[in-house]
Amino acid sequence: MNPAAKLAGRNNVRLPPEVNRVLFVRNLPFKITTEEIYEVFGKYGPIRQIRVGNASDTRGTAFVVYEDIFDAKNACEHLQGFNILGRYLIVLYYQQNKVTKKMNLQKKEEEIKEMKASPIRKSSVNVDSDDNNRIVKLKQTGYLHGSGYFGSIGIGEHSPNNYNIVFDTGSSDFWVLSEEGCISKKYCQNHHQYQTRLSASYKPYDTEQSLLIHYGTGSISANIGRDTLQLGSTKVKNQFVADAYKVSDEFKDLPIDGIMGLGLPNLSKTIPNKPTLVENMVNQGLIDRAMFSMYIQPAGGEIDFGGTDPYNYKGSIYYTPVIGNLYWIVEMTEASFGDYSLGPRSLVMDTGTTLLLVSPKEAQKMHAQIEGSRDNDDGTYSIPCSSKGNLPDLVINMDGHELSVSSNDYVLLPTDDGSMCLSGISGQNTVKPDHWIVGDVFFKAYYTVFDQENMRIGFAKSRSDPKLAMEAYDTN
Repeated sequence: MNPAAKLAGRNNVRLPPEVNRVLFVRNLPFKITTEEIYEVFGKYGPIRQIRVGNASDTRGTAFVVYEDIFDAKNACEHLQGFNILGRYLIVLYYQQNKVTKKMNLQKKEEEIKEMKASPIRKSSVNVDSDDNNRIVKLKQTGYLHGSGYFGSIGIGEHSPNNYNIVFDTGSSDFWVLSEEGCISKKYCQNHHQYQTRLSASYKPYDTEQSLLIHYGTGSISANIGRDTLQLGSTKVKNQFVADAYKVSDEFKDLPIDGIMGLGLPNLSKTIPNKPTLVENMVNQGLIDRAMFSMYIQPAGGEIDFGGTDPYNYKGSIYYTPVIGNLYWIVEMTEASFGDYSLGPRSLVMDTGTTLLLVSPKEAQKMHAQIEGSRDNDDGTYSIPCSSKGNLPDLVINMDGHELSVSSNDYVLLPTDDGSMCLSGISGQNTVKPDHWIVGDVFFKAYYTVFDQENMRIGFAKSRSDPKLAMEAYDTN
C-alpha cells in the first residue's frame, strides 16, 4: 500500500473525497507540532484537518486538508521549498497510488476542530506572531525588464475578461480602460476593455460626477461606479471603480488595463474618505486586518492582502509610523551613499513608481560616487553595466535601523549602447524639498507592509526567489 493510502485508511479515518484539497507534506522537522504546522499553512485559508505522522517510519510527514481547492493550490505553490528550522518542505497534492515511499501513520487521538477560532501559541517556526490572519494573495507579473508590475483581476459578475492592473500606493482611486476609451484599433488590440453593460453587478455612482487624475506621467478621465472585484477566488463587492473614457498616450504601449490606487482614503479624487480596498475586504469578512504587503522580485511577485507571508521575507519586520494622512510617508533619519551622506528626509513609499526619485543635486552627488556614470540630461543617469554588484549600497537609516539597497537592485536594464545601464536613482525637480519618492528599486530589496489599521509601514529583507529572477542581459 502506498503511504498516502495507508495514512488515509488507517483506523478507518477518511479524508475528504476532494483529494486535490489535500496536501501531503514531507521533510518536516521531527519535533514540529500540529499548532506550528497550522501557523505556516493556515495563512493560505481555512484548514479542515491536519494529520501528523508519529510512527518511526512516518516522522516528518503530515496531511494538510483545506476547505477550498484554491487555498490548497496557493499553499502548494508558495510553501514548496519553504525553510522550517533548516529543513526544506516538499509539498505534494495527495493522489491515490502516486506516492511511493512506505509509511505507517498512527491515528491522531482528536481531529483539529475550529482551529481558526483557537489561539495559536508562538512557536520556533519563523512566523510573524502579529499575523495569524486570513490572507488573500494575488500574483504580480513584471514587465519591461522589471520597470513595472501588474496583477490580473476580474471586474463584474459574468464579465468575460480579466484585467492587468497596476497596484499603486501613490494614488487612491481605481480605474480601468472602458470600451469608450479604446481610442484606436491598435490600442484596443493591446488592452482588455471594461464593458459595464456586461456586468450584472455594476452600479453607476453619480452620472454627473467624473474623475480626472494626473499621474507623474499620463492622465485619465473616467465615469465613477461600483462593481464586484475578483481577486483570485475572492469576491469584493461594491468596490468603487472608474471606467476610463479618455486615457493619455503614455499608457497605450504598456501591458496594463488600469491602476488600482492603494493609497490612504484622503488622497482619493472621487469620494474623499471612501473605504479603501482593504477596508472593504475587512468589512465583508474576507480578511481580518486592513493591511497589505508587497513582495517584488525582478520578474514578478505578489500582494498579500490582510497580513504578511513569512515565505517572502527573512528575519523580523521593522515598523515605523506613517506621517500625515494623505500619502504613505515615513521619516528617514539619515542616509549614505559611498562617501556622500545627508540628513533627514520624508520618504513617500510609492509602488507605482519605478525609480528612487530625489532632488537633482542629490542625484548628481550620488552618481559622483560611481566611476564612469553618465548624466542623461533628463534627470536620469547611466552606469557601466559591468559595475553592477560592485558599487556602494544606498543605506537608509530610520532611528538606528538600517535599510540597504544594493546595486543589484538600483542598476537596471541596459541602454541603447549596451555597455551602460539605467540607474534606478533619478533627480527630478518635481520632488518636494526634503522628500524622496521611493519606488520599485527599493521594494525589490524589501518586503513592505502597508498597515492602514495601525498607520505604520513595516520593512523586512525580501527572500530571493530564483524563479522570479530576471534573465541576465548581454553587455559585451
